[in-house]
Amino acid sequence: MDPESLLQFAMMGMGISLVSKRIARRYNIEQYLNVPSPFSFVDLYLITRLNHEFTPSERQFIELTNSIDELEANN
Repeated sequence: MDPESLLQFAMMGMGISLVSKRIARRYNIEQYLNVPSPFSFVDLYLITRLNHEFTPSERQFIELTNSIDELEANN
């Protein structure tokens, strides 16, 4: 489901939506609650099709991401 639909459902009273700050800003959402800190960091996964071989650019992106994670863990 696209973010706009999730936000529209929430604004119509049909539940709540969990969206990124970027999405909230894009749609000018002014009333929101921050997610409590124990839940504010989520693991993300890179998903590919079966038997996908990473391109050099994809490998470089993954290495950069892992380097940033290691730097943050050490600080």
